[in-house]
Amino acid sequence: MSADQPPLDLFVDRLPVVLARLRDVELPDHFPFDLTPASVAELDRSTAGQGEDGADVVALAAYLGEVLLRVGGGGWRWDERDGPVVELDPGLGLDAVPVVRAVREHLGAGRPLRGVVEPVEQAVAQRRRDEPDWRPRAEQRPAVGDLRVEDLPQPAWLAGWLAERSAAFAGWAEQHRGSWDFSTASLDALETLLLEHLGSPEAVSAAARTPLVDGAVWYLGEVLCRTRDARWHYFEPDPANPPNAFVGRPHVTQDRPDGASVVPLGLLRAAVRARRPGELRRRAEAFGGG
Repeated sequence: MSADQPPLDLFVDRLPVVLARLRDVELPDHFPFDLTPASVAELDRSTAGQGEDGADVVALAAYLGEVLLRVGGGGWRWDERDGPVVELDPGLGLDAVPVVRAVREHLGAGRPLRGVVEPVEQAVAQRRRDEPDWRPRAEQRPAVGDLRVEDLPQPAWLAGWLAERSAAFAGWAEQHRGSWDFSTASLDALETLLLEHLGSPEAVSAAARTPLVDGAVWYLGEVLCRTRDARWHYFEPDPANPPNAFVGRPHVTQDRPDGASVVPLGLLRAAVRARRPGELRRRAEAFGGG
């Protein structure tokens, strides 16, 4: 992806990562992330009362647009004023939908996004009543399929960090006693190690970039990846979006539509706070339903 690309190409190229971030960070775990019209009603409920400062407007607009493409065909276009818009199958006779503007109106004035989708559903139904064999034609495939984590590009920072931690692991393991076999049982030793050196969640956060904690974050994440069918991921900080626990921190996400996500540093903090033997192991075993 190059900065010389047209803005529409840049937007479409980023859609998988933008929507994965929406699924894993912004929306509640129970959200039915299936890109269907029915899910837009849940999107309205999940974002009700949020202002623009507390929501990822572009990601919500991307979700709405992908739903519209599946209902009314057509494709993504770029408007100099409104940015990404969805231009529907011309057989529907509907104007292009400025999805970013629609999301801002939803967040600012409480207008339901479901009301953006319903006219398209109605137009498709009417056209099919007139011509039963008619189907809306997609000019391009919807940009996002099932959002498998394994298909997402790996950010350069994450690739470098994983390579660095993997190379440093042998020395880290030699320095800190324990049976480091990447089993959930080995997390008891990791918990003990942290409690011996760091007495509070705040101390864990303060030492986040030290070899001790950085190595512990990597080890815990690798245990989850190997035992809970998860993969590493990382969201680059973006000044245009509000901060949250996932942005700028390596985290792991299970590779399935309803997969759970967690920041290993957060699990380490929780275990130190609890100070109950086996807390880290139990949390790891419960990750994603166990």
